Amino acid sequence: MNCVTICKSKIQDDEDENIETADLDHLTDLNGFRIKGERAFLTDYIRWERCYRINRDKQEIKWNIFLKDHQNEMFPKNKRLKSLIRKGIPSSLRSKLWMDLSGATRKKLKNPEVYSKLLEGHHEIFSQIELDLHRTYPDHPKFNSACFEMIDPFCTAISLETSLTQALRRILRAFAVRHPHIGYCQGMNCLAGAMLLNVDEESAFWLLCTLMEDILPPDYLSDKLIGCRIDLMVLDELLLIYAPGASRALSVAGVGLDLLAIEWLICGFTRSLPSETTLRVWDCLLTEGSKTLLRVALALLRNAQGSMCAAAAAATRPGVAVEGVAEGLQAAAR
Repeated sequence: MNCVTICKSKIQDDEDENIETADLDHLTDLNGFRIKGERAFLTDYIRWERCYRINRDKQEIKWNIFLKDHQNEMFPKNKRLKSLIRKGIPSSLRSKLWMDLSGATRKKLKNPEVYSKLLEGHHEIFSQIELDLHRTYPDHPKFNSACFEMIDPFCTAISLETSLTQALRRILRAFAVRHPHIGYCQGMNCLAGAMLLNVDEESAFWLLCTLMEDILPPDYLSDKLIGCRIDLMVLDELLLIYAPGASRALSVAGVGLDLLAIEWLICGFTRSLPSETTLRVWDCLLTEGSKTLLRVALALLRNAQGSMCAAAAAATRPGVAVEGVAEGLQAAAR
């Protein structure tokens, strides 16, 4: 055994020892969300995260080289930029790049003082916003200060309200006043909350406006979810071509895509995928457009069609089929 092998073995032993002594009851992911599960799952996650950090650091170096090459000019929309975005925007650069590449920075600069004026307005939907406010990311300490305590997150007292929750209230209210015909739709709290974890409050408001006004199809999150339901119909047709097994499994179970996939679209996958994966999806969503949502949904269904078909075939009654198909889909998302 040579010296390099011995050193690598010693490093691995030290890492394994650190994992064994880690506080798994307070484990969070790269973006601050609490991770819960069996000890084996948590230790596997720690090992994965260490490898991922190495790849992420390499990606950040590539981004810094790119930004240095284009520091005095507009970002060129070429294959190099698209490749970098699809491999992930580093967390240290995400705030600026989300704003600049989506067009939100331009919208913000063109509308100075507008956000503060919108906060003076009122909309009848404010009471609905309050109902969802404290259900936003209960596993993140910046939204739920009691997330590591034995407290039901949906019953968290107002006295525990965090500064980010207060900022989220202001953003959703301002958006409702700006778009009274839309007001508020369930799912917006997740969208705006994810933005708040990456950009400042006013920037998060303009990023939400950019997403709703310029990126998503019209009426995507209106009260009848017209745009979202059209996407579900398109996805249904795409399944017949690219994931026929998933389409058959849904047919056998007697369920439509709206039961399983509508939350993906209205929440931008924030409640369905691990946070780091979700951010990678959003990197593309904010730069390539709403087609990203359909691509990700189709990829998940294609990946899950084997387990979905097996669950549907093994089911003894419709209810069991629905549960089996849903579980297969959830496993693919994880």
